[in-house]
Amino acid sequence: MAEEEQQDVVYAGARDAVSAGNKAANRINELMKKVWDHEVTPEEAGQQVAKAATTISSALIAVANGPSLPAIRDGGPPENFPVPAGLIIPRERSVVYAWLRARWTPQPNVGISRPGYEGKWRCFIAWELTDGEERVALKRVLGEPERTRGELAKQMIRAVDGYKADWAADNRNPGGIDNWWTTVGPKCRAIIMGIYDRMHHMGAADQIDFFESCIEHAMGG
Repeated sequence: MAEEEQQDVVYAGARDAVSAGNKAANRINELMKKVWDHEVTPEEAGQQVAKAATTISSALIAVANGPSLPAIRDGGPPENFPVPAGLIIPRERSVVYAWLRARWTPQPNVGISRPGYEGKWRCFIAWELTDGEERVALKRVLGEPERTRGELAKQMIRAVDGYKADWAADNRNPGGIDNWWTTVGPKCRAIIMGIYDRMHHMGAADQIDFFESCIEHAMGG
């Protein structure tokens, strides 16, 4: 199976991962029947079985990890997404533009309007952290390791509810990131931390590729 197909298992979502895994399992069954009927040799079937098994492994990991980010597209910000003036969005970087329903937060009546949708919404723009930004976030952990993931996820946020993220202590500013992070509540914070994980860690197919193709393990000397 081609590498592109393995990537689809990871990025198309859990439902499509299950479908791809089922197809790969059916392919293995077909190959075993062909070997039994002497239509192909065990050696010929072996490589195809190994590729199908890799797809199944990717599918299982994708399902275990839950929903994944949409496939990266070209074209800049989505239509009608509130991008604040002066926000410099880096080129050649993947950027997340996300809406959060206010009813998922502790303050369901607080938020902004989303064109074409009812109710109040919160939103944010995020992209990957640099090494320096990671160090800044880790300094805020203050000896409490359980805060690490949350601080890293918060650091990747660049704009909230149409305002540039403001790290100043005065949270009266609508873009005050600490106040926004608090008011969106635990459900939305958990979603954002999940996005952080997906943006900053290899997907299942890449992990499998690394351990199968990119690493050697041997005794020294």
